[in-house]
Amino acid sequence: MSILETKDTILTLPDSFKPASSPVQPSGSLKGLQRRVLIRGALVLGDIATASASAAIAYEVARALLPIEFFAPISALAVIAFYAIMGLYTDWGLSPIERLRIRTLGALAYVAVNSILTFATGFPLATAAYVVCSAGLLVIVGHYVEWFIRQSLVQLKIWGVPTVIIGLRPNHALAESLIEQPDLGLRPIGFICDDMSNAAEIELTDLPILGRINDDKRLKRDAEIALVTIDLAEKLRELDHLQFEHVIVVRDTDNGQGIGLHARSSGETIGSEIQRGIYKHHNLWIKRLLDLMISIPLAVVAAPIIAILVLAIRFIDPGAGLFWQNRVGQYGRTIKICKLRTMYLDAEQRLEAHLANCPAAREEWNSHFKLTNDPRVLPYIGNFIRRSSLDELPQIFNVLQGSISLVGPRPFPEYHLKSFDADFQELRASVPPGLTGFWQISARSNGNLSVQKRQDSLYIRNWSAWLDLWILLQTIPAVLMAKGAR
Repeated sequence: MSILETKDTILTLPDSFKPASSPVQPSGSLKGLQRRVLIRGALVLGDIATASASAAIAYEVARALLPIEFFAPISALAVIAFYAIMGLYTDWGLSPIERLRIRTLGALAYVAVNSILTFATGFPLATAAYVVCSAGLLVIVGHYVEWFIRQSLVQLKIWGVPTVIIGLRPNHALAESLIEQPDLGLRPIGFICDDMSNAAEIELTDLPILGRINDDKRLKRDAEIALVTIDLAEKLRELDHLQFEHVIVVRDTDNGQGIGLHARSSGETIGSEIQRGIYKHHNLWIKRLLDLMISIPLAVVAAPIIAILVLAIRFIDPGAGLFWQNRVGQYGRTIKICKLRTMYLDAEQRLEAHLANCPAAREEWNSHFKLTNDPRVLPYIGNFIRRSSLDELPQIFNVLQGSISLVGPRPFPEYHLKSFDADFQELRASVPPGLTGFWQISARSNGNLSVQKRQDSLYIRNWSAWLDLWILLQTIPAVLMAKGAR
């Protein structure tokens, strides 16, 4: 995983941010200005359509609740100006979490301004309902519309800024990482380096070497951004002759820290401030408030669905439709989480017999603690519930109870947790476990223990309320697509 340091913020893109892997993208025929106009135009048009649709839907909702005449002094379209000022319409430099933060702040500003302007007239309830509903749609619908536009532009090989990688030698791992993560917006087009001893390896990424760092002649390039690896960080002044618009210092990290890092200048040195937001007491109260605001209405909707599924389970295999399982929670305490039963009542005996007779299944179980073809799962209803993640639905009541949060590292059984090293177990135990998390919206069952460790560490060390909101929004498409579920 790479850390990108730009301006005063260090950005990182974990595996969970990745769209579908794409082949190496050519530099393209669009010039810089044409590309920027096209990208920003597409993003703005997407928000215009979102704002218009949100206003129309909100108006109908408000009229249905309170059939009286009303108006909002400031149109939802005005939010687009706020987004533009905050730099939302760019194709690099913002993580998905930062994009959601700007989008949410714009919607809140829209609510605040309308509230102030209509307060003098008594602030009709219909106007309040209209403004709040349209603001919510601006955030939620706008998030998915923007995501769709970005992925479409990636597929058309338009998204992203041409970027060169500068170092003592070609950094193939960094190039491949950027190629696999086009959503980040840094599209590598070649290397500038001194050591060409491993130049033959360039075929790994199909990127050319554009020249040497100390070439007297001006290097011919079409790139707007230069990524300078840490081995040259002390020689940035020697790169002035390259005259790139943006220079980003890149270093590798394996500690899961990235989103919450901020560059801080102190005289002749630059340091990175590490913020641990999830350990602040007021942030834990914010997290709990967010849990209650979302889980209470969700529990009302979930209750009849759970009842129907319980009846279906009992029809296939008589017995209780719900079961409680011991898991390790915060501070290492044992908690009981509620799940829909998707396995036979004699599941453990079936598992032991299967693992004893199938070495490949034993190896898969030791790596993932899950099986692709699990003999314990109930026919028909079991696989459906698991792939749709509906078996986790009763845990919404665990969230209400406070034993888990909506977002956080999944509470593992003790046998699963013991497969990790002691330091990571301690890190996991320091925060509330969650109903969904980074692992669930990306690798899910396809991720082995190292993937789980990396993504849970990333979440804990970079927590923010915006990160929780982003994960909740990304959980919906992950569940609908049954991404990695077993």
